[in-house]
Amino acid sequence: MSDHINYVAEQGCGEIILTNIEKDGKLSGYDLSVLKQFRHKINCPIIVNGGCGSPKDIRDALVGGADACGAGSMFYYTKYSYRDIKDYLKDHRIFMTSVIAALSFGGNWKIYDKSSIKTSFQDFLKILN
Repeated sequence: MSDHINYVAEQGCGEIILTNIEKDGKLSGYDLSVLKQFRHKINCPIIVNGGCGSPKDIRDALVGGADACGAGSMFYYTKYSYRDIKDYLKDHRIFMTSVIAALSFGGNWKIYDKSSIKTSFQDFLKILN
């Protein structure tokens, strides 16, 4: 894995998403060991993913050097909302500036910013029906 991460960083990738599949969906926190190993060796954004169960997990990842965090199961299986996360991070002096959502439409991912998320969510609901 180390060689692969170094290779894609050297090739100029836009970002690297680090997911420990064994933690994905378990709500037990991100695996930050790989982030710690590579944060100071590569010069591209790192997104951690897999295992987020609380706003504290997101804070720990951001303080540990992540540029962004992925979360999914936390919104379905815990009491936490987006507002809870934003408030928690603000209380810990970590400020979020925008909301971005990625929705899969038949296997094709589309990225939406805060100004278009309402419309995109309505599109997403149409697909479910």
